[in-house]
Amino acid sequence: LSLQPGAALGLFAVLGGGARLGGVRAGAPRRTAESIGRYVVRQLVAAIDAGATLDRFAADQLIPYAALADGETRVRIVEVTPHVETAAWLAREFLDAEVRVRDHELIIRGCGHRRRRTPVDDGPAASAGAAGEAPPRGPGGDPEGGHST
Repeated sequence: LSLQPGAALGLFAVLGGGARLGGVRAGAPRRTAESIGRYVVRQLVAAIDAGATLDRFAADQLIPYAALADGETRVRIVEVTPHVETAAWLAREFLDAEVRVRDHELIIRGCGHRRRRTPVDDGPAASAGAAGEAPPRGPGGDPEGGHST
């Protein structure tokens, strides 16, 4: 057995439909390289066997974005981790989103957040149109709407 206090292993799979799942484990004193390998393989196989579309490390990261979006987001997860519970609570409390888990399916109904316009949005750069286009010109070709001299 090889003791690997500084070892780490990450194993990832890219599945059909674009799902990317992974398993990771860092070394620790008295943790063998073999035990790290077994742990990582078990994580990845569990995610694949569960039909997960997100691994345990990505699920909590998706919740805030799905909670801000309009409509419903559904993903399959392996387990509800403490990070998922916290992200779900925050989305409910601060964004009034509906977040629930049913049979390994994480379901998020977002609040449909829309970006508010700011004074910067209404400045000269905002009226320039598409990138690279000159701002609209007023009578006489002056950008401010006056006449050229």
